Amino acid sequence: TQRRKVVLTLPEPIFGQQDWGELNGRKLSFTNEDDRFDACKWYIDTALAYWKKSQLDQLDFAGFYWVAEQNSDGQHLIPRIAAYIKQKGLKFYWIPYWKAEGHGDWQKVGFDAAYQQPNHFFEENIPDSRLDEACDFAKAHGMGMEMEFDSRVEQTNFEKRLQAYIDAFEKHGVLQHAAMAYYEGGDAMMKLAASADPKNRAIYKKVCDLIVERQKKADEIRKVKPRKTK
Repeated sequence: TQRRKVVLTLPEPIFGQQDWGELNGRKLSFTNEDDRFDACKWYIDTALAYWKKSQLDQLDFAGFYWVAEQNSDGQHLIPRIAAYIKQKGLKFYWIPYWKAEGHGDWQKVGFDAAYQQPNHFFEENIPDSRLDEACDFAKAHGMGMEMEFDSRVEQTNFEKRLQAYIDAFEKHGVLQHAAMAYYEGGDAMMKLAASADPKNRAIYKKVCDLIVERQKKADEIRKVKPRKTK
């Protein structure tokens, strides 16, 4: 059985915040980069201490996810945090929004993996071509993709927008070859799972089947041993 990996959110210390609190008897000011870094170090160390104490033997702690969806005010801070996380033997993940500041330079600032948000589902005036554009950008910059939907997926017009993700990800090889993240807002999956409406149950099964099939393929790849070369 494949062990499951856990990634915890690392909140961004918002630049300029003055009321975060004290650390070792010193009040931190987030106008100061060192104070922002110290707050992140405290969070990382505290999270790891709780993880170790919890003794979750069936799970592996994989790393941290930077919650800010752009790297504004983080051009110098993020590399420091990335280096600290790597010292712990962990990975640093990021999911920037479409055309966020620095979304194509994720490797330069120290992230180990990044997933591109298309930000297509939520606004009906955004054409499906956004998905093509986002997939092309992600492929060109070595990124995975994020599939996005919320509880409005129960509505026919928004169900079509989710299907547009699936179709685009199939066309661009994302489903077959790329890493994927998932965003589901408003407890969408829970609502779909609990729904008595066959249409909603079908949407739920469609998403679940997609995830299961990708997992099966990943498991098959892991089982394939590399050939010996002479």
